[in-house]
Amino acid sequence: MTQPLDRAEVAQQAESLLNQVNRWKEHDEFRKAADKLQAFVQLNAPLLPADVARRLAQQQALCTYKNIEIPAEIRLDQAMQILQQADPLETSTDAETLGLAGAIGKRQWRETGQRSGLERALRWYRKGASHNYPQGWHDKQAYCAINLAFLLEQYAQLMETSSLGEMTLVAELRQEAHQWRQRILIDSDVLAQQQDGDDLWWTQVTLAEAWFAEGEFEKAEGCFQQARALYNSQPWQLETLVRQLSELTAIRWPKQPEKQQQARAVMASVMQHEAALDSICQGTLGLALSGGGFRASFYHIGVLARLAELNLLRRVEVISCVSGGSILGAAYYLELQKLLETRADDEIRREDYIALVRRLESNFLAGVQTDIRTSVFSNPLKLLKMVKPGYSRTHRLAELYEERLYRRIDDGKGDKPRYMSQLMINPAGTEPGNFRPRYHNWTRVNKVPMLVLNATTLNTGHSWQFTASWMGGAPWAIDADIDRNAQLNWFYYTDAPASKYQQMSLGQAVAASSCVPGLFRPLVMKGLYHDMTVRLVDGGVYDNQGAAALLQKGCDHILVSDASGQLDTSEDSSSSELKVVSRASEIFQERMRTVQQKGLRTRRRNGLLKSLCHIHLKKDLYSENPTLSNQPPAVAEKRSALTDYGINRDYQRAIAAIRTDLDSFSDNEAHALMYSGYQMAGHYLPEELKAQCSHNDSSQCWGFMALAEKLSDMATDEALLEELRVARHRFFRSVIEEGEG
Repeated sequence: MTQPLDRAEVAQQAESLLNQVNRWKEHDEFRKAADKLQAFVQLNAPLLPADVARRLAQQQALCTYKNIEIPAEIRLDQAMQILQQADPLETSTDAETLGLAGAIGKRQWRETGQRSGLERALRWYRKGASHNYPQGWHDKQAYCAINLAFLLEQYAQLMETSSLGEMTLVAELRQEAHQWRQRILIDSDVLAQQQDGDDLWWTQVTLAEAWFAEGEFEKAEGCFQQARALYNSQPWQLETLVRQLSELTAIRWPKQPEKQQQARAVMASVMQHEAALDSICQGTLGLALSGGGFRASFYHIGVLARLAELNLLRRVEVISCVSGGSILGAAYYLELQKLLETRADDEIRREDYIALVRRLESNFLAGVQTDIRTSVFSNPLKLLKMVKPGYSRTHRLAELYEERLYRRIDDGKGDKPRYMSQLMINPAGTEPGNFRPRYHNWTRVNKVPMLVLNATTLNTGHSWQFTASWMGGAPWAIDADIDRNAQLNWFYYTDAPASKYQQMSLGQAVAASSCVPGLFRPLVMKGLYHDMTVRLVDGGVYDNQGAAALLQKGCDHILVSDASGQLDTSEDSSSSELKVVSRASEIFQERMRTVQQKGLRTRRRNGLLKSLCHIHLKKDLYSENPTLSNQPPAVAEKRSALTDYGINRDYQRAIAAIRTDLDSFSDNEAHALMYSGYQMAGHYLPEELKAQCSHNDSSQCWGFMALAEKLSDMATDEALLEELRVARHRFFRSVIEEGEG
C-alpha cells in the first residue's frame, strides 16, 4: 500500500513538472502542458505551498492562452480565470501574475480588434510595474514596465489616427511611456545584478529596448551585444525581440528616414541575417482567393500574374482558398512545390515565378475547356456507380479535378493521385520533415506558404479546413459568446481515427471546398468523430472571401482577391418561391461579405494590420441610378469610359456578371477575367506593399494580354462585348448569342 505524499514530496514533484513544462513549451506542446498542470493541481491542491501553487497556475494560464487548438476567446477567458482563481488580480502584488494578465489582454486586442483588450492590458501591466518590492526594482516589474511603455505608444498612435484622438491625451500617453522607460534605465544596475542565464538575457534586452525607444541606438546595441555574450539566445527569442523593435520603429519615427535607418542598423546587428530582418520588418503577407467557380479561378490567375511581376508572390506566407479559389490555389501550390523543392532559396528569381504563373495560365485554361461540369454527368459507368452509397457527383468532381487539372502539372507524380499530406514542402537543402514554415519562413527570401482549403460543416455550421498537415474544424473562427455548437477538433492526417482519411486526396479536399449545395451532394466523412457523420459543403457558405483564415494566421498584410457573386439591384424582383429563396440567399451572402470587410477595415484603422487590399469585380463601377425615387431619374453624371484601372466600364460590367460555374470557358471569357484581376492588383496595391516591390515593370508575356488593347479602348468592340454579356448565362450561350445578334 503506497503512503500518501507529504508537502515536501508534492513540492518536489511540482518542480519536476515545471521543468517538463518548459520542455513541452519549446516544442509548442501547450495543450499537453496545460492538461498535465491542471490534473496535477486538482490532485494535490491541499498540499501545495502557496508560492508553488501560484507558479503552477501561472504556467497553466500561459500554456492555455497559447494553445491555438482552442478558440481564441475561450482560451483567453480560461487563462484569465486560472489567474484570478490562483491570485486575484485586484489584490495581487505578483508582477508575474499581472504581467501574464497584461499579455492576455494584449492578445485579446490583437485577436478581436476590440480596444477593451488593449485597455485591460494597460491596466494590469501598469499595476505590475507600479508595485514596490522590498528588495527594490524587480525584473518582472521591468517586464511589465517595458510592455506597458510599448502599448502606451501603440495606444497613442491609435488615438492620433482616429477621429476620437485628442492631441493632449496623445502627448500624455507618450510622456507616460517615456517615464516608464526612464525608470527602467535608472535602475539598470539593480536589474543586471539579479539574474543569470535566460533571465539575464531578457533583462538585458529589456534595457536595450528602453534605450532603443528613447532613440539612444548606440547604447541599445551595447546592451544587445552584452546579452549575446552572456547568453546563447534561441532564434525565436531574436525574432520576438526584433518584431517588437520593428513595430516601435514604425510608431516612433514614421516619417524620419534617418532614424529608421539607425534603428534598422541596430536590428541588423541583433539579427545578423538580412533576409530574416526584411521578413520581420515587412510583415507577413496573406492572400485570400475567393469562391466563384471558374470565374474566380481565372480572375485569381491575373492577380497572381501581377504579384509575380512585382516580385511579391515570393513573399506570400498564407494562401486561404474557397471554392473556385481552392481549385486554382491547389494547382498553383503544386507548381510552387516543385519550384521550392528543386531550387535553392538564393537561386530562385522573379522570372521563376513569372514562368510558373505562365504555365498555370495555359494548363488551367486547357483543363477547364474540357468542360468538367458536363463531364460529371456524361460517363454512364460513373452514373451507375452513383446509385450505390459512398459515391456521389462530388466524388466524381474530385476525380475530374485530378484528371483534368492537377495531372497536367509536371510535378513528377504523373497519373498518380495527389494527397494533402504530400503537399508538405521541404525546400531544397533541408531535411525532409524538418522545415516548419511558422518557425523557419522568416529566414527565407522565398517563403513556403501555408495552403488552407476552406469548406463548411453542415453539422455545426463552422468552418472546416484542409492544410498540408492537418484537417478539421477551425477553432479560431468560433465566437464563444454566441456559438454553443459542438467544436470539431482538428487532427494531423497521421492521427486520423479512420485510416482511409490518413491519405486524404487533394481532389476530394478541393471538391469539398467547391461542392455547391443543391448542385453537388455534401462530401460525407464517417468515423472521424463519435456518433457524428461529417458532411462538408462549399466553403463559401461560411466565408466566401477566405479572409478569416488570414486573420487566424496572424497576417500583417491582407490581400483579398474577390471574384464572388455580388448582389445586383433588382427593380422588379420575382415573387416566385424559388426565386425569393435564391434572392434571399444572395442578400445574406452580400451582408456577410460587407460585415467581414468592415471588420477588416476596423482592424486596419486600429493599427492591427499594416495594409489591407480588397479587389473585386465591381471596383470603380457605379449604378446608373444610384438613388431611386418616385421622380424620373436625374441626368446621370458623366464619367470616364474607363475605370481607374484602365478597363472600359461596359466590358467590366459584363465581366462582373460572368457566370460562377464549373463548365467550359472560352478564351475571351477567361482572358477578360485574368486581365481584370491583373489590372486591379496593380492599381489598388497599397502603398505599404508597393514600397516593398523590387520591380514595377510589366513583362507583357501573358496570354491574356491578347485582349488588353480592346478592353482598354474607349470604344467597344460590339462582338466582344456581346460575347462577354452572354457569358452570364449557364446554358445555351451560343443559341442566346445567335438570337440576340
